[in-house]
Amino acid sequence: MNITIYDFNVDNVNQFSPFSVNHASFELKVGLFSNFERIKLFCLKNNIEIDQIYLIVRKEIEELIKEKYPECIVNPPSDFNKGKEFEGNIVYDFSKNKNNISLCYLWDIFTYSAEFFLNDIAEYKFNAISSFPSATKFFETIHKKFDLATLVNEKDIIINEDSDIKAGVVIDAENAPIIIGKNVVVDIGALIQGPVFIDDNAYIAPGAKIRPSTYIGKYCKVGGEVSCSIINDYSNKVHDGFLGHSFIGEWVNIGAGTNNSNLKNDYSNIKFNFGDGKGFIDTQKQFLGAFIGDYSRFGISTMLNTGTHIGIGSNVFGAGYQNRLISSFSWGKENRVNFEKFIETCKKMKQRRNLIMSNAEFEFLKAIYNKNL
Repeated sequence: MNITIYDFNVDNVNQFSPFSVNHASFELKVGLFSNFERIKLFCLKNNIEIDQIYLIVRKEIEELIKEKYPECIVNPPSDFNKGKEFEGNIVYDFSKNKNNISLCYLWDIFTYSAEFFLNDIAEYKFNAISSFPSATKFFETIHKKFDLATLVNEKDIIINEDSDIKAGVVIDAENAPIIIGKNVVVDIGALIQGPVFIDDNAYIAPGAKIRPSTYIGKYCKVGGEVSCSIINDYSNKVHDGFLGHSFIGEWVNIGAGTNNSNLKNDYSNIKFNFGDGKGFIDTQKQFLGAFIGDYSRFGISTMLNTGTHIGIGSNVFGAGYQNRLISSFSWGKENRVNFEKFIETCKKMKQRRNLIMSNAEFEFLKAIYNKNL
């Protein structure tokens, strides 16, 4: 059977900004899996054999999605056989233990991530076992002893192969599980409190405090205190500073001593501005930090207020609290980044990870930059 997955519609795309600037709805990760992965798992668990996957996305991100999902057909001719249809902003329950959840705003991820995380662990273990020569070898690996570290409630801790847990680390799964992916280094004296997921090839700095409901992507470098936040792949926050109830895009670099507020002094609901001309809206959330778009960078000791929206490609620095709405490609509080220098920096960042910037991504960034002139 064919399946068709739809991106955000025009009515709600801005409600997921800055993520939605250069990503499709089905790329959102809630718990341990992206919505795209969940849909495939949903089909597998419901005996739906997939012949072809069609992705319907906005024209401006079409080439980016084609590059990321080469096995799929993106924006096919109108007469194609749709088969079973899925909405990309719905979190599908492939385990049949709970109902599907429709995401209305980006901050809804914080509401459901911990819940789905607990539900996803069985599937994660199954996939992990499949990659080992035997189930025995898998369980020997995840329960490997780390004599110089403290593991609390070891039965709820998964540490994958080739990961290194240094002296003085405390991994506390007393209240909820912790998963540490492959080739992760948790350096001396770090504290991790579940639920937490640290994906493959990440680095946790000495003395870091990784608090509950934190999800750290592949190749990230993270230090300081992080609580109830999502840090997507290839982003760095390796120095001291607090990050709470925040969503960090890919290829973001957060300078030393940067802090964000996630709670107002009067405990009132936090208001948020997506920059779509509708002004500030009541999030109905008491805790909410910063939403940061891909490729944004922060100078040392930057201060971010509750409910801050930062677009893609911004360079944020300067004394005092930053503006709560920062447009894409902002330089400081009043200027714009130089596009050529921005691209040069992006290429250097990728070269450090043995990657290159594709022509599709370059053309997309150029178009977005010119659109915002």
